[in-house]
Amino acid sequence: MSMRSAYSSGGKRNRTFYRPPQIIKCFAYKNGQRDVFAEVSAPNIKLLLEQCTVRLGLTTAARRIFLSDGVEVLLGSDIERGAEVYISCGENFKDPLGSEKSSAAMKKTASWTVNGVVFEETKKKKMKPVLSKRLRKMLAQKNRRVMVFKNGCGQEMAEVVVTMDKFDTFLDDSTNRLGLTTPAKTAYTWDGTVITDLHDAPKLDKCLQPSTTPVLGPLWISKGEGFSPIGGRDFLKAVIAHCREKIHAANEYITQLDYAIDGEKEKVTMTKVLSMDEDEIEQSRKENENKSDEYKAAMRKLKKILKDVDVMAKEEEAYGNEYRLQHIKQIESNDRLVGQAGFKIKVFQNGKSDGEELLYINMRELSRGMGGEKAFIMQRLLDQIGSRFGGACKPRRLFDKEGSEIDNVYNLENDQDVWFTFGENFKTAHVYSLQMSFDKVKGYNLFGERNAIMKEAMLSDDDKKEGYEKASQWEASIGFPMIYEFEDITMQTNASTRETVISNLKSQELDTKSHFLQNKDDPNLVLYPQISVEEKKKWNDKDLWPHHSQTWIINKSGNIYCKSMPSMAVTATEYKVATTLPDKTELNGFAVGVQKKMVGNPAQEWGFSPEGFIYSLAQPSLVLTFIGDLSGETEAVSVGDSDRQYKGQTCYIAIIEKLAARHAEAKRQRWAIKQEQTSNMGQWKHSKVDNPVWNKLAYSWPVTEDGTWNEEFDWPMEGYFIAHAPPLKKSAAKSAPNGVVPIRLRVLKNGDRDVRRAVYVVGPDLTNMMKDINRTAVNGKRPHRKKKSQEFDDAEADAMEAEANRKTDLQKLEMQLFLDRCTSLLNLPFAARRLFTKEGNEQFTLTELERDQLVFVSCGEFWSDPKLSKSEQQRRFLLANLTSDIQQMRQYCALRDPIDLVMDIDGPVQPGSRVIVARCCLTMEEREELERERGKVPPPEEPPEPPEDPLGGLSDNDAYATHASFSSAHARSHVKSDERYEKMKKPWERNDGNAGIEEVEDANEVEGHDYSNQELYKKFQPKSKLSTRRISSQKFEYSDGFIKLQDSDLVLGVDDCELLECSEVVLCRKRVDKINQRWLLMKDGTIRANSNNEIVLGVSVPYFKPGDSSMPSTFEGQPITLQIHRPMRYGNANQKWALDTNTGFIDAFATDTSDKEITAANKAHVCTHAVLGHTPIEQQGYIMCIPNTSRETEAILFCVACARAMRGYQKLERLDVETEFSCAMGSAKEIGLRHLRGCFQCLNGKVDLSTYEAESTLREWEDQLKRLRTVTNARTIAREIGAYQPVISVRILAYKNGEGRTQPPELIIGSSICGMLHQCTHRLGLNSAARRMYTKDGTLILSKQDFIQWAVEHYMAETKKHSKSEQAKQQPEEGGHIKDSLPSSKSDSQDGLNSALRDLVLTAESNGEKIIERQEKPAKPARPSSGKNTSNLQRRPSFGSGSDLRKELTLHAVLKSPVEMWISCGEPFVKPQTVDKLRAISSQNREVRAGVSVELDKEKHVLRQMQGRRTHGMDYPELVPTMDTENPVLVEGGWTQPSYQELQKSEQVKRLENDYQMMKQNQLRDDPNLTSSPEVSSRLYRQSQMKRVYICQNGDNLQRALYAWGENMEQLLESATSRLKLRNPAKKIYSTDGRAIEDFDEIEKDQVLVVSSGEPFKDSKGNKQEIERKAEWGRIRKKEGKHATDITVTANKSPAVEVDAFGPPGLAIQSNGMEEETVLTTQAPKPSMDF
Repeated sequence: MSMRSAYSSGGKRNRTFYRPPQIIKCFAYKNGQRDVFAEVSAPNIKLLLEQCTVRLGLTTAARRIFLSDGVEVLLGSDIERGAEVYISCGENFKDPLGSEKSSAAMKKTASWTVNGVVFEETKKKKMKPVLSKRLRKMLAQKNRRVMVFKNGCGQEMAEVVVTMDKFDTFLDDSTNRLGLTTPAKTAYTWDGTVITDLHDAPKLDKCLQPSTTPVLGPLWISKGEGFSPIGGRDFLKAVIAHCREKIHAANEYITQLDYAIDGEKEKVTMTKVLSMDEDEIEQSRKENENKSDEYKAAMRKLKKILKDVDVMAKEEEAYGNEYRLQHIKQIESNDRLVGQAGFKIKVFQNGKSDGEELLYINMRELSRGMGGEKAFIMQRLLDQIGSRFGGACKPRRLFDKEGSEIDNVYNLENDQDVWFTFGENFKTAHVYSLQMSFDKVKGYNLFGERNAIMKEAMLSDDDKKEGYEKASQWEASIGFPMIYEFEDITMQTNASTRETVISNLKSQELDTKSHFLQNKDDPNLVLYPQISVEEKKKWNDKDLWPHHSQTWIINKSGNIYCKSMPSMAVTATEYKVATTLPDKTELNGFAVGVQKKMVGNPAQEWGFSPEGFIYSLAQPSLVLTFIGDLSGETEAVSVGDSDRQYKGQTCYIAIIEKLAARHAEAKRQRWAIKQEQTSNMGQWKHSKVDNPVWNKLAYSWPVTEDGTWNEEFDWPMEGYFIAHAPPLKKSAAKSAPNGVVPIRLRVLKNGDRDVRRAVYVVGPDLTNMMKDINRTAVNGKRPHRKKKSQEFDDAEADAMEAEANRKTDLQKLEMQLFLDRCTSLLNLPFAARRLFTKEGNEQFTLTELERDQLVFVSCGEFWSDPKLSKSEQQRRFLLANLTSDIQQMRQYCALRDPIDLVMDIDGPVQPGSRVIVARCCLTMEEREELERERGKVPPPEEPPEPPEDPLGGLSDNDAYATHASFSSAHARSHVKSDERYEKMKKPWERNDGNAGIEEVEDANEVEGHDYSNQELYKKFQPKSKLSTRRISSQKFEYSDGFIKLQDSDLVLGVDDCELLECSEVVLCRKRVDKINQRWLLMKDGTIRANSNNEIVLGVSVPYFKPGDSSMPSTFEGQPITLQIHRPMRYGNANQKWALDTNTGFIDAFATDTSDKEITAANKAHVCTHAVLGHTPIEQQGYIMCIPNTSRETEAILFCVACARAMRGYQKLERLDVETEFSCAMGSAKEIGLRHLRGCFQCLNGKVDLSTYEAESTLREWEDQLKRLRTVTNARTIAREIGAYQPVISVRILAYKNGEGRTQPPELIIGSSICGMLHQCTHRLGLNSAARRMYTKDGTLILSKQDFIQWAVEHYMAETKKHSKSEQAKQQPEEGGHIKDSLPSSKSDSQDGLNSALRDLVLTAESNGEKIIERQEKPAKPARPSSGKNTSNLQRRPSFGSGSDLRKELTLHAVLKSPVEMWISCGEPFVKPQTVDKLRAISSQNREVRAGVSVELDKEKHVLRQMQGRRTHGMDYPELVPTMDTENPVLVEGGWTQPSYQELQKSEQVKRLENDYQMMKQNQLRDDPNLTSSPEVSSRLYRQSQMKRVYICQNGDNLQRALYAWGENMEQLLESATSRLKLRNPAKKIYSTDGRAIEDFDEIEKDQVLVVSSGEPFKDSKGNKQEIERKAEWGRIRKKEGKHATDITVTANKSPAVEVDAFGPPGLAIQSNGMEEETVLTTQAPKPSMDF
């Protein structure tokens, strides 16, 4: 039944619809938890469970509900509103507080015992113990935990659980727990007691136990070695420290409790104490006191044990590892168990006295399996030595201390010192020096009969008192000192003492006549000095007394005395000595000792011979000789007089006759001086010694080759006297080495500071290759030498040179292989390429390095000193990169223009001589003269007449006269004559009066300037006599395929049978059957081999390594080699030749400049883009494929230099097809290749090395490098280098100044003003260097920035004019419509133009927009740049507004078209309009004079015809007789006398000429633009009006004023423009107070003036305010918008004053009724503040 039917029925209404529903609202918790809950509301239990499942995040559905008392809820009515319920997923109820309640109850009633937890007996229920089953099982089995350590360790503890009765099991478990490599054998306590039963193991106190169950130990487990007390000591120290911490903590807690008891709660910091009552505090205090007492007792016990253990630990540290082996019985060496007796030896490396290794040799093992072969046994011993020292090379020879080789193992002795080598000869490990030693002297009076003295032991420490080492404490005595107390020896003396003295006198007695040293403080202390040779020690060695007893001083008088005792000098005594050397050579001579220094004693004066000997001037035939033994095993030679020998007076040094140079003991007579003091370090470089070994050892020799003292040393000389020195002169005979020793070095990465990361790298073993080289000679045999003094023949010299070259190649191979090993062992990212020592010196071979020397390897970068800071390393790295780039540019500049190089012969003209290129022995003038003498070249023609010049280089005043003179050939001849006459004058004699100091200096520099006529001097000057041999070696001829030396049968060829690349070309005997001597001269300039057309002759390029700081090399002197022909157009200039058949010279580099520059760039590692820019040329290149935006590969072309720099970083392929391209590195920024590295380190794309810019670019960067070297901040250096933007080239159309546009211009492209002026000098053919550059409006251009600024302004002006004209054409004729179509505001358009202009000028170079290329048409780049529309670059864009202007205006569009420039050599600018006007006037005047000129020519022609007919007729004259006795006959008529008509015609011609000249003068006088030039001679009498003033720019600070000079206002303004480098010419001059100066006479000398370009005067303050106002204007526009400054301020007039608030100050006066002031006030314009 529906609801509608229910309502419609008449029954009673159901009231259940009005009852509110029952809602269950409670807080639900997870079962057993109190931390997760949710407030839940639901109408019934089912929905409540569903919500609880979601709200509580249950993993399964909620199924049961419990109340807090555990009663399960079944109905919703059982849950009160806001009750807490627990939701279960089906499990029973869990009380969330049940565990805490039960634990608290159990803690109150339970206690811990050994058997577990024990509860109170009152409890009826037996509680379950909480101990685990494993622990209960252990307790039942009586297992115990034992604390164990490794023997000698006290920190890494391990616990072992064992049964007390099973000790072996305990040892096994200890082995496993401690990880021992061998089974444990013994257990020790901390005092070393051996434990065999665990019941005897110690136990720590209860307070130190880690748990309730006691732990045994600690015990130390040994594998069989003795006890090490160090582990026990460490353990005890750690436990004692733990006790201290516990005691300290307990005391702190007790202190807090005391504060609480005393009521000082503010001092209590522990919150726990504050919550305790008095009983708890008292109980806690007692517990902590007991705990502290327990720890103190335990600590006292442990300290007592530690005291004994520490003593044993110190003994172990003293004995080392032997301490643990004391329990092992030592077996004697002769015991039968040992077998054959072994021995130990000390092994050293060859040439070293430290780093020895003890080697124990077991002869039984060494000789096992060898069958008694001594050689095999010796080799096995050497293998053992090699394994001990390590390394890839094995020792090959063994030597004893004396250098004798040991080849039998059985000759070795126990504790013997031996040295091993890798095949080389023995090098002594010690250096021996001359030393002064002192013995104490004791004097005795023997039975009252005589006094005797003898030596005693060396000075004891008691005798060496402080200050006794000074020479001032000792006095030298000749003979034994008189003041001395002799000890009496009588019969009453003790018998033993008496016998001892008498026996010692027999062996130690000294001569009382010798020289002694007596102490000034203690006269009974007497020393006997003597000299010997001992091992060299440092001056501060503790064994030396005095410290400088090995340091000797030599003066120019020849005295040699010790530094420690300057009063004693080396003296040749009269004691004769006789000794026998080890080689049985008997020597006789005189002993050498030290005696008191006496001036003039010849026995104390010594000479030094150039052969390396020291001789006495008393006996020059005897030289200083060491006759002792360095080993010290033999006794010294005793000396004495003729009466008796004194055994105590020994001799080690004597003067003996000179031994033969090849004598085995000749080294005993060779000495050297070693200077190691700081004051004389490096003095050895002044030695004149041939033997390089001396330089390597830094030895010095005081005389030169002629035997005189070397004045370059610092005298007197000071140093060590080294015995057994090498000979001064290197022996001519070479001993071939037995092998090459592979060197082992310690290698680190470049810049690495941690020496511990050094890796040992062993070089390659090239012994066999070296042996092959040593055996190589002419035809496999050494040439036979008849006499030692005979010079080597040519074959032997060639063989030695070839051997030296092969050795050099072998050293390079060794270096390369060593670097390859470094690459792999050091895990370098790239191949190792350079090697440095720790001092930063680069090594190119391994020959100068010592074994185990520390070196650093790099992948090509520069040396990075690890001792420097990171910032300094970065600074040096940046400067090194910049230096490398500049060095590459310097090398390029040295190679780019090889001039006047021809083929030449190196050395004598004979077969085998090399063919090189050298500078031609003749100058260009001499070569032309030589060609003319042969009649094959016509004499040089006169230079063509210069084009008609309206001004002729003269001023405006002289222009007319000059142009008039070019009207006829006769006039031009006069001008040429005057010019030749002017050239003959000195510069100061010329009429122009403009010769400056520079011209005078140039004239003085000319050769023969003292002569008045230079042409005569050059004609008759003495000719230099050229070397006939030099000329003959440079003349060749080509015939029948042979390139033959003129007047000789020698031709060009090669030594090898085959034509190999890089083979040098030499002179050979002509052989028709040898095809390798035939060549082909090609039209392209190459000389190709007839047998192989791919082989051509080329000049060898000098080797250049990037980063090399040496002077750049040139092509001069380089050999000519065979090379593979390079077919490209550019880059092979060294393969181009030209044979001059007239002179016989073969010119090298016979090609154009571009080819030379590209070749030089490839060889100097310079990018070709820096040379020719974007011009595509045919050159050698490489291809790199990169993906573009369309996911396709695109080919990028690079030049050789850039590809070489990218090798190893990018994948490149050689370009085999002849293609014209420009290197993409120049436009890498535009095409998105910034990550690539080019040939330069930091100057890629920032240099211009074109023909006229290279030198200036190099100078600029060299100056920058000098400046940057003074900068200490690396970031500043990087920022300044990075600030340089890519080169922007500009184009100009260059005209000569004064010619206007009458002559065709020259297109000049350059990147600097200096370079363009240089080009203009050559291209325009100027007589002197171009100095100034003017625009068409007369603006002087001083820098490229000025040029760009002017070009932009001119472009803007032309664009604006063009835009207006276009707009005017598009407007309708009605005026109203025109007005509506114009821009709404003129200021808006002007603002747009000015803003665009400013943005372009300021950001053109900062954006690096290099758009101008160095060719007529822009070359298509390797990769087109996206986003730039280049289609509109050919037309001039028009702009409507400033915003459009900024979008379309680019520097490319501005500089695309060349700018007209007028080049001046220093003269003022002449406007083109002036030239055109002068030409028009000149043309008009010529037309006016044309009629007169034609009539004059006609009359002259008639006159010449009349004269010709008269002379041609040859009419005879008439002879008329007279009455005169002197002249009886007169001659009348005839062909020599002009006729009457002819005379009349001549008069008519003269009148016409005078009329013509008068007409020219009238034209000159009537022309208002021209005035007559002043007389030249008047300049000699005119006094100069030159004034020097100080000038500064308008608005600039007066302190920045500069000097300027001028004779008038024009010159002064011009000088100011040049000096101040103004953009616009200076036009006005003001004084410092703002007064304008119009007259030059108002200017005083040294006056300070202000110059402006037309603007009003402003001081520095006003300039500053203007700058601030502009800056504020810019800030407002930037912050508020462009229209923020478009405001107009309007003010109302004040009714009281009736003036404008913004009007002039003078109008702000109260009106007095004057009408004029009122009118002025009311008509004052309202100011408009438009910015």
